[in-house]
Amino acid sequence: MNSSIPSQTPPYATLSKVIAILVVVIGCTILSGWIFHISALKDFISGFESMKANTAALFAVAGIVLLLKQRLKLSFLNWIGNCFAVVIFLVGFLTLLEYAFQLDFAIDRLFLSKHAIELNGSNSVRMGLLTAINFCLLGTSFILLDKKIGSRSPALYCISAFAFFSFIALVGYGYGVSSFYSVAGYPAMAPQTAVTFLLLAIGIIFSRPEMEALRMISTRSSGAVLLQGLLPAALIIPPVLGWFRVLGEQEGLYGLEVGTALFAISNVLIFSILIWKSAVVLNKIEAEREMARASVRALNEELERRVHERTAQLEAASTELQRQRLDLQNFLDSMSTLNAKIAPDGTILLINKIAQYATGLSPEELRAANFLEGQWWAFDPDVQRRVRDAFQRACSGTSINYDEKLFAFGRVLTINFSLIPVYHGRKVEYIVAEGRDITEFKAAEELLRASEKRFSTIFDLSPVAISITRAADERFLDVNKSFLHVLGFERDEVIGKTAVELGILKESVARKSILAAIRRQRSVNGLVIKISTKNGDVRDMLSSLELVELGGEQCILTLATDITERKRSEKTLLQLNVRLEAANKELESFSYSVSHDLR
Repeated sequence: MNSSIPSQTPPYATLSKVIAILVVVIGCTILSGWIFHISALKDFISGFESMKANTAALFAVAGIVLLLKQRLKLSFLNWIGNCFAVVIFLVGFLTLLEYAFQLDFAIDRLFLSKHAIELNGSNSVRMGLLTAINFCLLGTSFILLDKKIGSRSPALYCISAFAFFSFIALVGYGYGVSSFYSVAGYPAMAPQTAVTFLLLAIGIIFSRPEMEALRMISTRSSGAVLLQGLLPAALIIPPVLGWFRVLGEQEGLYGLEVGTALFAISNVLIFSILIWKSAVVLNKIEAEREMARASVRALNEELERRVHERTAQLEAASTELQRQRLDLQNFLDSMSTLNAKIAPDGTILLINKIAQYATGLSPEELRAANFLEGQWWAFDPDVQRRVRDAFQRACSGTSINYDEKLFAFGRVLTINFSLIPVYHGRKVEYIVAEGRDITEFKAAEELLRASEKRFSTIFDLSPVAISITRAADERFLDVNKSFLHVLGFERDEVIGKTAVELGILKESVARKSILAAIRRQRSVNGLVIKISTKNGDVRDMLSSLELVELGGEQCILTLATDITERKRSEKTLLQLNVRLEAANKELESFSYSVSHDLR
């Protein structure tokens, strides 16, 4: 088990930004004190060395660099920060050259006029030697902040170095040891300068939480617990106790021996308490870890048990899957259609027996063949092109169904061809291809189409007026040309209307009885019906009506012959016969009179 348990990460980035702003404020405040000759601003602590103007200016720049070095998405801001870091390094390095070779590059007077320097009462505003060294290290740490040598950050060594020099300087001020904060003959590092360097060291480390120094104390490992409990105490408590010891000796409260003893006893007591508390925390963490280990062991045992159960389930599922696959193959083999399972690259994954027989190939040859390149399509380039286009559309997710030609069983067949994509997630995993032989159906369809064409020709060219009406509502579904010619209507005026609506027939009891007789007897022949044409003429039609089924619904087929002229001829002939009989009678009467007179 890992001995490092991550703890909750503090808001390091926010703390780093706060420190950066604070450093900018400190630098600008002290620089303002130099520019405007305000002693309260440039000398925070009276009686000690003051922070120089160029030091304050560089601190303001360093605070800005720390803000720019936060993990910003704009890379050019990081580039600007590196440019400022180079400036910080160069100022520190040039100052060291000035000290080493007694040069004067006038960099101390970049931020102040000569008049401002004279007003502040000093002829030298050059930063101290230790301060210049720290600025070189600070600039270098900014430049190398995101660089790595192996798993280590070289910037951390620079940060540790200038933080150490600053800490030593503060200790020197606390104990009155001038050699800790100044080198003989060179200006000293001001206490506020040392504090600001320490703030920058903390801010830079907080800006990179992944840096090993911060990463080591951000976990709940044993080492991190010791660091969290003892490192702050080791940095703060001994210097503070030593300062109190020196202060007591200076006040005459005790001598050297007693002070040394008190210092040693205080250190022993305080660090014993801290070590004891650290041990208690470590024991608690170890107990939690032991509980976690026990829990992990229990979980591992439970996991192993579940793995065994799952393995058994998977074996059973595999057996069931094999059985289902065999059932599926048997089911496909029992089908009369051509079926295949095709990969998106055209590989034949599964095929039923009838499809295999149709190709004339063995299972091994089929597995090596490509569905789109097989002889069943290659016999006709146009057919192969259409199939490839359809397969490509099926692979993009479109279901395909159309009639196509296929070379199978040694001859060309017409099939109803389907391609159905099957998805796995959002991706088409394979294509189900199906072909149904409709060769005979197509032949029958052609015969039916020819028959319908002949019927349509006879229907339209027949001299008899023919109409087809729906039995349910008596509306005309179709009429021939003779019907339109006799009645004087256009086709669009008739279709969808009833004979009553068109005025061809009148609503009557006789009409309803005829319809009832048709539904009862299914046919009525030799019926003379009077109808009205579009222009109002009344025509006598010798009609035959028969109940037929067309398109799944009952219809009335009516054949009507116009016998109006014949009826008129018969009437005229009848009148002539009557007149002839009258003339015959008159002739007989006249003959009888003549013969009587002759006698």
